[in-house]
Amino acid sequence: MDVRGISSAILRATASQTSKDKKLEAAKEKVKRQIEYALSVIENLTKKFPGIKCDARKIDGLKFLLEHIDKAKNIEELKAFQGCAKYKYRYLHEQLILQSKTASNELKDEILEDKEDVFGLGAFTSQRSLAEQDSALEWLSQVASYLKKSDPYRHKIIQVLKKVADEYGAGVKDLDNRILFSAVASLVALGETKPEYLVEFLLDRVDSIEEEETLHDAILSSALPFILNEIIKKNNFLNLQKHKESKEKLEKLYQVLKESDFGRRYAGGFIAAYREFLEKPEAVSEKKVKEIPPKKLAVLDRPRKITDISMVSSMADLLTLYGEKDKNRNGKLEVGELSEKAVKANDKTKDSALSPWEAMEAVNSSQSKPVFSKTTIELQWREGFFDTVYLKTDSFINGIKYKGGGKDWYLILDRKTGQVEQGPLAPGNKIYGIEFKAGTVLTLKKGRPVAVLLPENITVHNIEYKKGKNIIFHENGRIYSGYLAKNTTLKVGEQDITFSAGNRIYFDEKGRINKGMLANDAPLRVGKQNINFMAGSRISFNIQGKIWEGKLAKETTLQIGEQQISFKSGTRMTFWSNGQVGSGTLAKDLTIPVGKQKIILKQGQIIEFYRNGQIKYGISTKNTPVLIGKQKIIFKQGEELGFSENGQIIYGKLIKNTAIRVGKQRITFMKEGGLNFEENGQVGYGTLAKNTTLRVGKHKITFKKGELIRFYENGQIESGYLLKDTPIWVGKQKIILKQGCVIDFYLNGQVKFGYLAEDTIINGEKTEMGRPVVFPKEEAPADDNLELVPLAPTKEEPAVKPKLPPPDTSHWKEGK
Repeated sequence: MDVRGISSAILRATASQTSKDKKLEAAKEKVKRQIEYALSVIENLTKKFPGIKCDARKIDGLKFLLEHIDKAKNIEELKAFQGCAKYKYRYLHEQLILQSKTASNELKDEILEDKEDVFGLGAFTSQRSLAEQDSALEWLSQVASYLKKSDPYRHKIIQVLKKVADEYGAGVKDLDNRILFSAVASLVALGETKPEYLVEFLLDRVDSIEEEETLHDAILSSALPFILNEIIKKNNFLNLQKHKESKEKLEKLYQVLKESDFGRRYAGGFIAAYREFLEKPEAVSEKKVKEIPPKKLAVLDRPRKITDISMVSSMADLLTLYGEKDKNRNGKLEVGELSEKAVKANDKTKDSALSPWEAMEAVNSSQSKPVFSKTTIELQWREGFFDTVYLKTDSFINGIKYKGGGKDWYLILDRKTGQVEQGPLAPGNKIYGIEFKAGTVLTLKKGRPVAVLLPENITVHNIEYKKGKNIIFHENGRIYSGYLAKNTTLKVGEQDITFSAGNRIYFDEKGRINKGMLANDAPLRVGKQNINFMAGSRISFNIQGKIWEGKLAKETTLQIGEQQISFKSGTRMTFWSNGQVGSGTLAKDLTIPVGKQKIILKQGQIIEFYRNGQIKYGISTKNTPVLIGKQKIIFKQGEELGFSENGQIIYGKLIKNTAIRVGKQRITFMKEGGLNFEENGQVGYGTLAKNTTLRVGKHKITFKKGELIRFYENGQIESGYLLKDTPIWVGKQKIILKQGCVIDFYLNGQVKFGYLAEDTIINGEKTEMGRPVVFPKEEAPADDNLELVPLAPTKEEPAVKPKLPPPDTSHWKEGK
């Protein structure tokens, strides 16, 4: 045995892990700096411009992420933290910029000149990474699209984009190019540059397009189809084909777009046009159309049931056949889906199934004149199903009639199954009983219509929906949401409410209004009180049509229990179904009696209520002493205080490390850690200040500091996290449970749940390290004493289950 080799391998592995740990820590520090910087930007701007408003919950969300960033165990989790932070910051950024009525151009200048913006949302600087530069350009373009052409801030953004295009465009022939393309595409999208320039620009740089990442940017999703339509419209396409150099560039562009998800989604028209050019199909003359007998025309006006290869006379028929027969959606027609004779006669690959290209050859063999060209079959052989298909005429596919006969009309297909994912409707279609105009773009998921994009306004059930916007459907076919074409007054519950034009209105699965945007300030009845809700804000309803959530138009004082409580203007309130307030933001400090003391809850902070009107939680203005048994503990000011339904304090954050007797054992809980206790004075859960060894039943267990430990009402330990690999005995079998993972106990102290620290023989079978196991409560024979949790590790779920989350106090941070 080569001991030196083994030692070297161990050292390399250790060094590799150490390197990963260092990279993770460095990445954490970077994300921390990003979030800290984001918070400082928002804080400075809101201080400098007192008239502007920011969503306090998003700010609290950023603070919450900052506090918990160290809990990310790998780069993937850290990216999730970063993505969440970036979303919240973008939302706040947009709020600041768009408040043109209350924020001066000086505010916009302040944001535009935010050159150290680590999230890439402010000014564009070439010192940043390509991704950050591109993100900044995308954001600037998006903001510009919100503003009027006369807005000086929009003009400043246009100048930035033009400067970038000029600086990067000078002699640049490759898509560093990504930045240049984003800038130029943004100018086209904003109407500042002619699209012909982009055609030339794209083809000049097509050689540098090597992978989807080069094109995969949100700003291009609108610009690229625009460019490609310029290429294929009128005679441009054929003219470009006449020249060897431009033809080669088009071929390169076709190959890149055809093989990318981005191209499939945004370049379907170009791909289909180029494929048609390769196939060179014969044009159908007007004379031939007129010669079709009336009976056949009548057949074309209703869906045909395609049950066999011999009935296929077009691509639409082939897609219908697959839709009706391919039950397992694997993109093949197998024995049982078609007759054994039909499959065997055409199965060239001997896999007892027909792939699309085999089915096409089978169709040609069954017809007197070939339906599919050799080129089409060869392309299908390479690609499976096409991702886009042109229809020469209006055609039925699986009962839905799609529009054909034009360069602008094509279907997007699932490449594996051939099911239509998106396509324009022909005249006379009814989807879920609603007749839509020709050209309405239908989106499907696994064959089920899920949305339509409207080419013109449409009225459904006396509600007019806006053209150019989607109507989305529930699974049962009822409308989930749509955009209103005009201010619309509708009855919700017992009240008439006017909803705002141009905004979405939502419905539940039974057609009841779920939420929408108010057109005007609206004084509405909630329970026994009238409340004025703000114009242009979202209002939500429960299934009885009663108001569940809304934003206050002015400071509002309500009677809750025996107190008059004032809530802040411009903030959201929620309500219980009985009309009681669920939550709101205090306009003034609120003094409440708790036992023999008075507690002041802080203005500007969210306060939450139980259904009976008792306060559930709020933010304290000063340190709060609480008596547990004979021991006094102190909860920290400026932090959440939780209350029971009868008004006792049951949650807070400790001002210092505090030792408390729990059951028969004394345990020290962490400073600033959340501590919860029951109404009987017994601790419910808390965070350990130090590694702590405690007796649980027959076992001595060492629990890890900084982690949550929970207790039953009698003080027995319910769960905690193991400091080290820990042996336990179940009958006569020794089981070792994994460090750092949760361990659960029954009320009698028996181990209930844990994770294996090593491969273990259980019930005669080997169970892998890291698997969760459940232990039965009752004593059982040694061979029968374990039951595996029915969870197998998957690609999405790690073998070692993540730590259980702390109690659900997220609403205290997010203000839900």
